[in-house]
Amino acid sequence: MPADHAERYLRLAESLVLTIIMTGEVLVTKAGVTVRKLNPRDFFGEMALFDGGMRSATVTAVDTVRFLRLSRDAVLQIMEEQPASAIAICQTLSRRLRDLLGERS
Repeated sequence: MPADHAERYLRLAESLVLTIIMTGEVLVTKAGVTVRKLNPRDFFGEMALFDGGMRSATVTAVDTVRFLRLSRDAVLQIMEEQPASAIAICQTLSRRLRDLLGERS
């Protein structure tokens, strides 16, 4: 997906979808400040997916990006069938929270 189309997709992506980056990279920004760069195998949308709230940041494609989108139901089914995936998502959430709080060494 070309970067300009990907950016529009990212702005319009629905809340109840987990998006996994297959190729390319994206920037995550909050209030115009870059929070992190995500690469293939990284994901976003997990907070809104789990709590049903609004997305907490803006994701913008840096270059051409391909995504895999998983609905909330699909993610919950995967987590039930493969508990290690739930642990991996929790570990990523914890790591991101620590990064935001400046607690990582």
